[in-house]
Amino acid sequence: MKIINTIKRKRIYSIAILILATSYCSLGQDSWLQTIKQRWTDAKDDSTRVGIMNDFANYYKLKRPDSTLIYGYKALSLARKINFHYGELVAMRFLAFAHMGLGNYSKATQLNLQILKNADKVDLMEEKAYAMLGLAKIYFRNEDFERALRGFMESKRLIDLTNAASLSALTTDYIGETYLALNKPDSALYYAQLAKNQALKPALKAEHWILNPILITLGNIQNKVGDSRQSMIYFKQSLNEADEAENKFNSFNAIAQLFDQLTQYDSAIMYAEKSLEVAKNSGSYQYIIDANKLLSEIWEKGNYQKSLEYSKNAVAYQDSLNKFVKGTTEQTYLDFEEQERKRELEAASIIAKNRLRMNAFLGSIFTLLLIAFFLYKNNRMKQKAKENIENAYQRLKDTQTQLIHSEKMASLGELTAGIAHEIQNPLNFVTNFSEVSSELLDELTEELTQGNTEEIRHIANDLKNNLTKISQHGERASSIVRSMLQHSRNGTGIKEPTDINALCDECTRLAFHGMRAKNKSFQAKYQLDLDESLPEVDLVPQDLNRVLLNIISNAFYTVAQKEKEGIPGYEPLVIVRTQRNSDSIRIMIIDNGSGIPEELKDKIFQPFFTTKPAGSGTGLGLSLSYDIIKGVGGSLNVESNESGSTFSIKLPIV
Repeated sequence: MKIINTIKRKRIYSIAILILATSYCSLGQDSWLQTIKQRWTDAKDDSTRVGIMNDFANYYKLKRPDSTLIYGYKALSLARKINFHYGELVAMRFLAFAHMGLGNYSKATQLNLQILKNADKVDLMEEKAYAMLGLAKIYFRNEDFERALRGFMESKRLIDLTNAASLSALTTDYIGETYLALNKPDSALYYAQLAKNQALKPALKAEHWILNPILITLGNIQNKVGDSRQSMIYFKQSLNEADEAENKFNSFNAIAQLFDQLTQYDSAIMYAEKSLEVAKNSGSYQYIIDANKLLSEIWEKGNYQKSLEYSKNAVAYQDSLNKFVKGTTEQTYLDFEEQERKRELEAASIIAKNRLRMNAFLGSIFTLLLIAFFLYKNNRMKQKAKENIENAYQRLKDTQTQLIHSEKMASLGELTAGIAHEIQNPLNFVTNFSEVSSELLDELTEELTQGNTEEIRHIANDLKNNLTKISQHGERASSIVRSMLQHSRNGTGIKEPTDINALCDECTRLAFHGMRAKNKSFQAKYQLDLDESLPEVDLVPQDLNRVLLNIISNAFYTVAQKEKEGIPGYEPLVIVRTQRNSDSIRIMIIDNGSGIPEELKDKIFQPFFTTKPAGSGTGLGLSLSYDIIKGVGGSLNVESNESGSTFSIKLPIV
């Protein structure tokens, strides 16, 4: 029962996202991508481009929330720049969903509250309803069920005003789930049945998948009141209404957990394995993690080795997901903040210039009037007129000086806040290791009293290790201060010395395991030929990480495609090589795939161009990679023939 309640809290987020993606899924990914590419080509104004970037943010919500953040923040920045309020609110809605999916509930809450505030100003009821629904889901996830219930009730009231029938049915189901969480099965059953009746109306016939989460809720209610037989009937009925992988995953999970509760472990394992298979096919790391955790809990009752195996799988996927998403999410948000800061500074600069022009104009008119007046009166007033002119000019200079000083103080404030934020982590480590060292000294004193030489040696070694770590984190704090001082001198602070070899190693392994996650039968060799003499290079590591991961993933994809041709003696191979030249660093990604046709070499770096089958890629990866490398003064080239391809990245050593 505890596991089922946990799944309900996870399901209430994933199902809500599905309703937003239904319009795109119903068209099919291939046709949708072709349509959106054509729209981008035909776009004639910035508001259309905001809409297209929001469409991309929506498209990637289910599989790549990090990409949703990239497109969402770009759309938000452009919408604010052109004062496109509707596009701004839609971008904030998708960003809130993405942050919630990545576990950043505080940021998701902040965005939803901003939407509620701004939606009232422009009278956009639909966006207000979505924001209230998002807040209610966060309350539910945090087990604040009373506030969640009030939020769902208010969001349903707003949704009913927009005539969104499918979302209304789902929100009614959420109310039922919340009552169940509050241990009120009668109320839960009432709203779940009401949601089912809504979903069965002719208007929602084409969206019959909505019955899937509602039937699961009904099954949970029956299980709550002790009717496991009826609960199983509802869970299996939900499978018949499961169109999307996310629906099937939730149904298989519910059935597996109920069998586990009934101690029918063979059946529980069978359905849990089905949920794992669906999760792998969907490419969702979170679903793969949840399925592995469930299998670990079931096997724990009879086979600890199996339980440990699935537990390790869950931890491995979680670590990979955390590392990749953390880097992408943080850098994406920093880039957005930098763009917003520049936009605000530009706006302030324009206002200041206009004010100076107006002051100068008024001052000039005033001066001319004074001169004309005093000349008309008599020549005695010429000296006084001159003094007035000089005073007016000095006031203008003082105003200009104050504006410049205000701008400098604003930048200094941002720099100070950045230092405080960045230096907190190493200081926390220093404090923690100091406390541990103090405890070790107490233990050392006790062991000295007892004369335990061996234990004294171990404690002394631990103290030495702690002091080393304190020194390392102290140096990191010092490095942050030096970096921020450099920022204050040069006006930039987002680049940092980066270990190229470490990035190549990490990205190669991540790309390889990502391909293995999509295709269990995939087998390929990869070699790391890394020049140990490489110096660290000043650049944004998250940007280079994105470039390397894209190109190396493409290399694994092309050798996998060639392997499918069944060529005798063919062994897929990807080589990642680094070497130092006199004034640059070169990174080469080499594969022995089928190569790139000569007539396509000049097109592969163009936006939306891809050699993959329709639906397998957006054609933006190499274009973005090319722009990133060009942005740091480097170059990205490709050499290819029928025996394979070599992508070469050249980075300058400054």
